Amino acid sequence: MSGGALVVGAVLGAVMIVLGGVFFPVFDKIIHDQVVKQVVLYNTNSTGFGEWKSPPGDIYMQFWFFTLVNKAEVQDGAKPYFVEVGPFTYKEHKPKGNITFSADKNTVNYTSPNSYEFIPDMSVADPDYKITTINIPLLTVADQLKFLPSFLQKLVLEFLESYEHEEIFYEVSIHDILWGYEDPMLVLLAKVAPSLVPETTFGIFVGRNGSNDGVYQVYTGKNDPMQISNIVSWKGMTKLEWWTTDEANAINGSDGSYNHPFWNKDDDAYVFSSDICRSIIVKYEQETRTRGIRTWKFSAPSYSMLNGTAYPPNAGFCLPDIDHCLPSGLLNVSKCQLGAPIIMSLPHFLFADEEKVIDQVYGVRPDIVEHNTYFNVEPLTGAPLEVAKRIQINIFMEKNAEIDQMKNLRTLTFPLLWLNESATITVDGANSLKKSLSLPLLITECVKWGLIGLGAVVLIICSACFIRRRSPRVRSLSDTAINTSNGDLSETTPILR
Repeated sequence: MSGGALVVGAVLGAVMIVLGGVFFPVFDKIIHDQVVKQVVLYNTNSTGFGEWKSPPGDIYMQFWFFTLVNKAEVQDGAKPYFVEVGPFTYKEHKPKGNITFSADKNTVNYTSPNSYEFIPDMSVADPDYKITTINIPLLTVADQLKFLPSFLQKLVLEFLESYEHEEIFYEVSIHDILWGYEDPMLVLLAKVAPSLVPETTFGIFVGRNGSNDGVYQVYTGKNDPMQISNIVSWKGMTKLEWWTTDEANAINGSDGSYNHPFWNKDDDAYVFSSDICRSIIVKYEQETRTRGIRTWKFSAPSYSMLNGTAYPPNAGFCLPDIDHCLPSGLLNVSKCQLGAPIIMSLPHFLFADEEKVIDQVYGVRPDIVEHNTYFNVEPLTGAPLEVAKRIQINIFMEKNAEIDQMKNLRTLTFPLLWLNESATITVDGANSLKKSLSLPLLITECVKWGLIGLGAVVLIICSACFIRRRSPRVRSLSDTAINTSNGDLSETTPILR
């Protein structure tokens, strides 16, 4: 190879290496733009809009109930003993509807109507299965008595005294306690004190099947892709109105069904849940794989459930003030649940105060793997490929000397049920994501590193050849003819004489 060709080859190799390095940000920009194009919501033809509108995965709502096995003893003041029964599984349908864009398409409004279909094959029994639990309508009426004028208190107490067959613990079917039944006591009490009983039908999720939890307004990503799906307002509120600090009342993050792209392990992420009436922080936990796709697992840290005394940033969740904080692990949501003494927690009181909460009942066994909320996110697109939102619904139980059925009760947090709302991307959805995401990434990475690698090989080969050409030639003994007549060695002359 001529010297000129070697120089040209070496220069070409160096140029290829430089181009590969220079194109690093160029290729990153290509990937960035391609991802943004896919995930924005203002373009109704984008892949992201279709997945946002109709999530590509089956959503299941599973319920486990705490059935009370020693009701007579508890009514006399004993510690309650619970046995967990479940799951009772429903397939949840929640496509987004009533979609309306703002004039500049920077935000979009929508609702998520929910409907539920019972799945027998994923359940331990039919919904007519009965459990023993606390009489929530009676407990709610008793709790509201303290807010009534004295004359009305007396009237309601006289009614409850005459209504002797109303038990504080009763048997009720899974269907009725979830979706509602007309309570006989509430029907009669509504005639005595209508202001105390706005509704005679009771159910933890009454009215939820076939309805929605309000109008959301979120960013579409037109002005900033990092704001995609972050909530602007909910039910017309840009901030909540139940808590006592601006930080607690802030509506942070998304609803968890769709996220902004380009996640960072060190970033704080927030998810707003209307079920618990607040936003909650989630932190990076570990790398995982979902349907063969690399994902990052984010979960709720233990300090998110500490009370305001143990963790001052949570002081705003103490009602009515910091001096009335519930024990860690509990959240008083009565103000956003029509005054009912409802307390939210993680399942089996995960992260709750052991002495003040967990040890007050028998039958709860918190497990961080089984009971914590988490979601697995594909970090480039932000797509939540696997989600498990887990919460427990409890009620505040305390003695009431004015009501015979309640005069000997202990004061404690009584667990009712816990639920797991979960979804995993389908196989087809995962394959589609791989095709739209992995292939372009692979091509750009191959081109980027291919240029550098090929350039390095060319440069090394040309450099080696050039060095070889420039080195002095060494004549081997076998190629050297030495004239012995001149006293020099020849091919046939022994080296050693």
